[in-house]
This record gives sequence, structure tokens and C-alpha cells, in this order.
Amino acid sequence: DGLAGGCWQLAVDGGHKPGMRPKLVDWLISNFERQGLRDEWIVATLCLFDRLLMTCKAPAALWKASGHVATALAMALSALKLGGAEAETDRGMQEVIQALGKNAKVVWKDVITAELKGINCLNYHICLPTPLDICWRLVPDIVREVEHAGFPDWEGLQVCRASNAGRPATPQAKPPQLLPSGPRFGLFAAYLCELA
Repeated sequence: DGLAGGCWQLAVDGGHKPGMRPKLVDWLISNFERQGLRDEWIVATLCLFDRLLMTCKAPAALWKASGHVATALAMALSALKLGGAEAETDRGMQEVIQALGKNAKVVWKDVITAELKGINCLNYHICLPTPLDICWRLVPDIVREVEHAGFPDWEGLQVCRASNAGRPATPQAKPPQLLPSGPRFGLFAAYLCELA
């Protein structure tokens, strides 16, 4: 949250309201859950959004042109494209984004405009790994080191599938949501990344 807080301070200095980011994050999370979209995609969206706040020289101009919600949805569009959401959800990206922004009545043209302006501000470097990607990259190295250190029976190495906390899979998700599997400690580390 320190990085996100620093990003948002830059945006505040550029003329944005300090309480806007937490509201926008809550709004995105609830809409991603409502649509049955994967947690990795919300993490990637927030990472792109925060990087945009840090790198954009005139965030106020970007938001005046497209609006806060359209800009957040534009970063979601980029993250969903990169994450292969179209193939997994069996829906077009326009349909997914319009469903996410349904309550905000965001126009598709504004989202596309904000996406082009946003990726231009990011100098087209949008494929950088998220904290979650880095976490999953470190898991095999940690497994190897723990086994090498003589702890092959450690419960954290047991491979299991993530729980959906007793909630049924979202019916709109086609194919059904795939819960990640891996060592217990890896799933826990990924959970902590998502909370951050």
C-alpha cells in the first residue's frame, strides 16, 4: 500500500481528491467479483492503474478527458486483454467492460480513448510483472531450497487447490472459474499479495 499511497499522492498533487482511490478500488473489486472475473486480473488492473498515476505527467488532464472510472476501466481492459480473459470468459472485451461499468454508465468510446492515452503515458510498457506474478515465480525456487535444506515433509510444501471460501463458483464465468493449485505456502503468499 506504500507504493499505491505514493502514487495516489502524486495524483492528489495533480488535482485529484485523496479519498477517490479507495472508493475506486472498492468499486472495481465488487464489480470484478460480480462478473466472476479472476483475482489475478484485478491485481493486474490495480498495478497498471497505480503505475499510470506514477508515470502520467498530467493525470488531471487524462481524467478530465475520460473520467476516473473510464480510466480505471481502461486499465482493466488492458489487464484483461493481457490475461486472456476473452478466451476464458467466452465474451468479448467490450461486453465485459460494459458489464463492469454498467452502474457508472461509462461510454465504450471513453474507455478506448483512456486506454490509448494510458498506455501512451506508460510508454507502451504494460506487460511488466505484477507482484502476484513475481510471487508465483519465486515459489519453485523456495520449494527447491526447502527440500534441499532437508525439510521435504514441511506442510507448506503440500500441493492443494485454493478454496473459494465456501462460495459457489460464479455462474456467469464460462468455463467455470479455475482455482489455482500449488504448494500451500505459495497459495498463502498469493493471497497476501492480493490483500496488499
